[in-house]
Amino acid sequence: MIKWKIPDCETVPCRIVEMSPLQFLSKVPSPCREGKTAKEDLNLEGCWTESSVRYIEKEITENKPLEVPILDYTKPFRGFPSHEGRHRAYVAYRLGVKKIPVMVIGGV
Repeated sequence: MIKWKIPDCETVPCRIVEMSPLQFLSKVPSPCREGKTAKEDLNLEGCWTESSVRYIEKEITENKPLEVPILDYTKPFRGFPSHEGRHRAYVAYRLGVKKIPVMVIGGV
């Protein structure tokens, strides 16, 4: 089970929504191919930074809370919302997590 640090949406105008890791990864760019989503490159060899993946897995193993992934629709970049948490969502997907909390700023 992953522990998450849920942010306070009173200081930043946002909302916390639950979505599957694949839903999150379909909304953010691939870490290795321009114009593709991260979901499209889930199994692409060498696409995901192994040191980041290992660090996140270690944090989960030690029961440390992770920052919630972010989608910021007020600051789009190359057709995608600004984002944080692509590797956290990828690790959650690999661990079979069905839903993750996501902080959404602006947007739908």
